[in-house]
Amino acid sequence: MKLSWSRIRAVGELKIMTRASYLALIFVPIIAGLWPSARAVIIHHNQLALEATGIFDKAETNLQREIFQIESIYKRIQESGLLVNEELAESSKRMSMESRYFAEKVQGFLHKYDSNNLSIGSLPLVWFVAYIGSLLVVIGNAIYQANAPDIVQKYRKFEFVQKSREEAIRYGISDKHELKMIAEQADSTYEAASDYGAPYFTQPSDYFRLFKLPIFYSSFFYLVALACIAVVILIQFIAVVNAVFF
Repeated sequence: MKLSWSRIRAVGELKIMTRASYLALIFVPIIAGLWPSARAVIIHHNQLALEATGIFDKAETNLQREIFQIESIYKRIQESGLLVNEELAESSKRMSMESRYFAEKVQGFLHKYDSNNLSIGSLPLVWFVAYIGSLLVVIGNAIYQANAPDIVQKYRKFEFVQKSREEAIRYGISDKHELKMIAEQADSTYEAASDYGAPYFTQPSDYFRLFKLPIFYSSFFYLVALACIAVVILIQFIAVVNAVFF
């Protein structure tokens, strides 16, 4: 497919290349700037959770030890044959049960805080790719604005041909044959402007001229930006599939 400024304009006018790219260009740097603060908050949360886990672990160990001592004392008293006051015996059993219940609660809190660590890594790859794609769109568009002919930037082909016909009619030309010739001439003019600076390969050395042409770099940046958008869509698709089926 031949390179032309009209094709580059058509790619640049895609909504996915304009709205999404400029939004990413604005918001991704903001998010990247806030990312270290978010990581600091997550790290602080994890440290608090770790400290709480240690406290609950120590409390649970102490409770288990006290329960064991209470039960051991009560068992030794029973084995010694000494008479034990029923109220004291009942209090000892109730204390043992309450201690065990409390120990179970502490164990539950221990598991809760132990698994409550949040994870946050570096900036997601999809945001980085979206930002690079947006940056390439801006560069490609800047090259297009600086080098594409004015009539290509202002009009599409059918708009330019229609404008030429309307101007001819305004100047009093009504003959269909003349209007057809004017339309064909406008079409040729637009095509020539669209092909301005486009490469023509007649010998191998012409391929090296390609890297000196603005039209090549504008096309290249736009195509790589489209590839970045495709990668973003693919990554998001995989994430949705994993969330639904796995």
